[in-house]
Formats: sequence, C-alpha cells, structure tokens
Amino acid sequence: MVKSALLLRAIEDVKRIWRIRDDKAALTSLHTRGLLGDDTKARFEFAEKELEAEILDVVQEANSFKQGWGTLIFATATEMAQAERTRETVLNIPKIRQREGGSLFRLHLILALVLISAHPLSDRCLVFPL
Repeated sequence: MVKSALLLRAIEDVKRIWRIRDDKAALTSLHTRGLLGDDTKARFEFAEKELEAEILDVVQEANSFKQGWGTLIFATATEMAQAERTRETVLNIPKIRQREGGSLFRLHLILALVLISAHPLSDRCLVFPL
C-alpha cells in the first residue's frame, strides 16, 4: 500500500516535471521581454527547487524499501503517466473529430503525433506543426 502511494506520488511528480519544462521556455521568453517581473521568475525558480527536493525525497524513500528502486520508480512513473496521457487523448478523439468537422486525415495525424510523443526518444524526433 505504501509502495503504491509512493508510485502515485512519483507519477504526479513526473506530470509536474512536464508542466514546468513546458512552462519554463514561455516564462523565460516573457521575462526577457520584460512582460513578467522578477518576483514571478523567482517564484517559478522556487517551484523548480521544491520539485527537485520532492524528487530526491521520493528517490530516498523508494531506496529505503529496496536499494536501486529510486531510479526504477521514476522510469515506471514516466511510463504510467505517458500511458494516462495517451489514454486521455484517445478518449478525446470523438471531441476532436467533432471540433475538426470529421476530418479523418487530421484525426489520424493527431493520433500519430500522440503515439510519436509516447515514444521514449520523442524529444529527439522532428515533428512538424499542424
């Protein structure tokens, strides 16, 4: 029970990592242009450090159950979070189809991009914007 709770915690951490990674580029750009203040950037950096501490805590706790499980838990959590993201996208296909006017080609393209993003090397893949 405790191990599954720790895995759920790691899954949420993975989602936070993705969110921070996605938001960081936009925040940096807005801060560079002077559209966001230093206090907002400092809060974001604090959130990053807080997440790093949370990740280290999860790793240490996982290693207390079994040595080496700290690295395995985040690999497992990433796979589970990605599966959840893919499942949500697939379940939203009818909404996407309706919004896009039933364009089957566009639907297949969106689904292909989802499957590509689920691949472990997707950060290294070249994906063309829609």
